[in-house]
This record gives sequence, C-alpha cells and structure tokens, in this order.
Amino acid sequence: MFLISITITIRNLKILFSKTIVLLMGVLLLVVVVSCENQNPEKIFFGKDYCDHCHMTIADHKFGGELVTIKGKVFKFDSLECMKSYEHNHSELSPFKKYVVNSSLPGELLEAETAKYLIKPDLRSPMGGLGVLSISKDSIDKDLNYKTWNDIYSNIDTRVNK
Repeated sequence: MFLISITITIRNLKILFSKTIVLLMGVLLLVVVVSCENQNPEKIFFGKDYCDHCHMTIADHKFGGELVTIKGKVFKFDSLECMKSYEHNHSELSPFKKYVVNSSLPGELLEAETAKYLIKPDLRSPMGGLGVLSISKDSIDKDLNYKTWNDIYSNIDTRVNK
C-alpha cells in the first residue's frame, strides 16, 4: 500500500512539473514577443531633449532623428551625422529601426528607409554638415531631384565638427 502511494505521488509530481514547465515557457514566449514589438519612435521635444551622441540640445526642427532598438530603447539625435556616428559606435545594440524628422512637418517622424531626401547646399545641419531635408512621400514636388535613404546615408560625413 505504501509503495502504491509513493508511485501515485511521483506520477502526480511529474504531471505537475511538466504543466509548470509548459506554462513558464508560454509566459516567457509572451514576454519576448511583447518586448520585441515596441520599435516605435518617441516625440522629440525640441529645445529640451539632448542628442545621445554629441549631448547638444536638439533645437532645429528641420533636422534630427531616432534609433530604436529591438527592445524599444530610443536614442535621439540632432543631426544625421550624429545618428550615423552613434549607430557605428554602438553596433552591439543593432539592429536599429531608423526614424528622421519630417522637415516639412516639424514634430513628425518618418521611417528613414521610406522617406525622401532633398539636399540643400546652402543649408547646414546642426553639426555643420550638408543640409539634408527629409520629406514624406506625400509632400513630394515632382520637379525636384529627391534622394533615397541609401543615396544619402553612405555620404553622411560623420567627421564634421567632431
């Protein structure tokens, strides 16, 4: 009788243990999925937020951007030069989702890869680099020569005013 009781208890423990493992794995999977989904940008508060690379106040509404990690950590920048430098110097945090300030609608952020860019030689970024304005696809003037993210990203000089 005692042996039968021990066998039943061991069987119950095995069932309880396996159900607990399945439950814990489900909870862990849920936590991972929820934490990976938040790659949304945050609003940039011009005049209050600081650039995560050069630590200057983000002040110019025409320039700026954000890098967002898979875990949802947001890094803010006052220029594309700072954003590119930070991305290069912190590659252990990548991949990043990239956002840029919409130069035609200050306060709005655009996905960097889908935005269009206009190079203005007479305009300088906060770090002294070439003025590159980012614009949404909806506000494009067909007569201007717009660039893509790939066109401009490789040409951003990260050595300007450093």
